[in-house]
Amino acid sequence: MKISSIILSGGRATRMGGMDKGLVKLNDKPLISHVIERLSPQVDELFINANREVEKYNGYNVPVLQDQHSGFIGPLAGFYLGLNAATHDYVLMVPCDSPLLHEDLASTLLAALLDEDADIAVAKSDGNTHPVFCLCKKSMLPSLSAFIESGERKVSTWQKSLNYIEVDFSKPNAEGVTEAFINLNTASDLEDLAALLNESPTIKQTKPIKPSKQIDQLAKLVADPTGMEDYDPNAMSVENARKYIAQFLNPVAETETLSIRACLGRVISNDILSPANVPNYDNSAMDGYAFHADSLSVADKGLTVIGTVLAGQAFEGTVNKGECVRIMTGAMLPNGTDTVVMQERTTRDGDVMHLTEAPKPTMNVRYAGEDIQLNQAVLKSGHLMKPADIGLIASLGIPGLEVFRRLKVAIFSTGDELVSLGKPLEQGQVYDSNRYTLFGMLARLGVEMIDLGAIPDDPALLKNTMLKAAEVADVVITSGGVSVGEADYMKQLLTEHGEVMFWKLAMKPGRPLAYGKIITDHNQSAHYFGLPGNPVAVMVTFYQFVREALLRIMGQAAPAQLPMFNVTCTEKIRKMTGRTEFQRGICYIDDGGDWKVKPTGAQGSAILSSMSAANCFIILDETVGNLAAGSTVKVQVLDGLV
Repeated sequence: MKISSIILSGGRATRMGGMDKGLVKLNDKPLISHVIERLSPQVDELFINANREVEKYNGYNVPVLQDQHSGFIGPLAGFYLGLNAATHDYVLMVPCDSPLLHEDLASTLLAALLDEDADIAVAKSDGNTHPVFCLCKKSMLPSLSAFIESGERKVSTWQKSLNYIEVDFSKPNAEGVTEAFINLNTASDLEDLAALLNESPTIKQTKPIKPSKQIDQLAKLVADPTGMEDYDPNAMSVENARKYIAQFLNPVAETETLSIRACLGRVISNDILSPANVPNYDNSAMDGYAFHADSLSVADKGLTVIGTVLAGQAFEGTVNKGECVRIMTGAMLPNGTDTVVMQERTTRDGDVMHLTEAPKPTMNVRYAGEDIQLNQAVLKSGHLMKPADIGLIASLGIPGLEVFRRLKVAIFSTGDELVSLGKPLEQGQVYDSNRYTLFGMLARLGVEMIDLGAIPDDPALLKNTMLKAAEVADVVITSGGVSVGEADYMKQLLTEHGEVMFWKLAMKPGRPLAYGKIITDHNQSAHYFGLPGNPVAVMVTFYQFVREALLRIMGQAAPAQLPMFNVTCTEKIRKMTGRTEFQRGICYIDDGGDWKVKPTGAQGSAILSSMSAANCFIILDETVGNLAAGSTVKVQVLDGLV
């Protein structure tokens, strides 16, 4: 069972001198950081509910959700966000100011909830219940929505309206602290807890906390520092990032009607219903002879041929027992016939046909509506039109379709070092290849592109370009400027004129990735993807995140994943666990006829030639480490896309 979790940090900041409690430091580390470290190993997905200091909370690389209800309704607003955003069936709620969470909080609550078949499990210790430490079924969202709409605000009242259980935690946590559900409301509380952590004999005598997988990974890196420079234990996983982006994507609303030839690569906006049966009459699937199955009983004497029917013609009259008609593939079955024998299994003597091998009754007949029936939905709304679909619609006699309008995507690159093609390079400069790569990838999706060029690292220019892009486009894609360098301004600008959802991923290449929305002064908005500056990272992040997102905004209901299968890798691969890597590879058939794959060579994120040479990604997920030659790996096929 997988668990989502939300850390409640959306209070009014009235108890700590106007500072969010999650950002108050305990032993030189913010409380929110303590909670994330304790919670991350226990759950599969993590969110923060924060309404103030959103930029600071974004720095912890966990999706930040702001209250959607007007007015201050307290923890219930965070509960609502958690149940709404979760992609798993169970959601754990915890506050941001409890840094001593039990290491088995999630698993214990889940086990009790499943055992009792309850809707919600609430932590209890020393006779006191702790309503904001609870695990709830995601399916309780409608109940919570109705409770909030009724004007109610008390957490425990809502919880007890459900199938409710309390789970006892009257035991020390991993450090031996019994005050695991301590709630910090004042500076004095904070000082007391710091003293407890630093001086408590109970803590000093207890065994150390079992290291999390992330801490264990860091220890391994110290021993083998290969690739350690971009290790980040708090980065979001690739799969969680995909799911997180998907929940914010809605298709464009406008549609247009086009001739079917112009619909290739477009997404239809309505179900297409067949105006007729296909085929619209019973017909022959073979060149041969048509007769009624009853004639098989007299076929040893031969069947009399009484005529011929070609495709596009109709046979006049009725075929009686002992008679047959010469028939061609696709021709309408004459009255009185229900079976066709292929001509290769017959002989002919004048007007008499003899069977050399008798067919089964009703064989080799295609019945009316066998392919498509009248009023059947042949294509559903949200379907991306392929060549076969064009022929299918033509076979129904439909001359045009209503499709979602073409998506508008604005692109620009950022960086003082970028030089346009045709100009000489000065020392320290490079040609701007990313816009051309983006052009190629976007062209395959059939979007309307708006190229705004390469913009220097000037905050005013970047701001103006970003807002201009959001005025004219549905989606804005940039490359560069989303890392942590002094001149990387895009993240800050997006915070001022929209919102950033996340920007560090547990992947290579492509670790810095910003997703959010730009909101203009005229209250127009556009989706925003801030891709890394390195050329290969641009392509990897586009194919892993942006491509699917664009297809969804274009209206495609369920974008197809890039083809992926398992093959043997012929070379060893060095990789650290804890992140997903997309290495460039070459898939080929060896002399024995088996598919194999090998890396293209150097895998640096600036080596664009490796993408040019590749026909696939070798995908190594976060659980995979170093691999020996001969290991089985997943490959994602790129031929026809790159």
